[in-house]
Amino acid sequence: MPDLTPAPNPAVTLPAVPEPPKVAPRKQAKREPAETAPVPTAPPAAVAPAHRPAAPAPGRVSRPSPAAIASWQRLLVAQLEHNKRYPAEAGGVQGVTKLAFRLDCRGRVVMSRIVQSSGSAALDQETLALIRRAQPAHIADDQLSFMVPIRYAAARR
Repeated sequence: MPDLTPAPNPAVTLPAVPEPPKVAPRKQAKREPAETAPVPTAPPAAVAPAHRPAAPAPGRVSRPSPAAIASWQRLLVAQLEHNKRYPAEAGGVQGVTKLAFRLDCRGRVVMSRIVQSSGSAALDQETLALIRRAQPAHIADDQLSFMVPIRYAAARR
């Protein structure tokens, strides 16, 4: 075997490892609100256009005011009172029947039902007959729903 003699410690130089670049933390720049140009306004002497109510969207009917509905309800109650009859088969019973009904735009009854019975089948049946007898009601061109009490008292002799 050949004689191996250890070599003197050679000087080995490694390439320098570059340090990672230092990144300064970003500071958020504060945004200043952009100044907007002033909006010109009409001089005080200018007259505003007259207010016109907007037309209803196509296919939609504008709703009548609460005062108009109350007025129509008073007219309907008067019309019901004018057409009301005390049924003979009620036998002198007194009572109040609460009637709910819906009218179409021509004043015709579309739906009617007893919300609260008077306790007498004869008075309740007369109430349903009454609303059919009293139509057509003369109201606005809109479909409306009402609930009214119908009072019955036997005629005194």
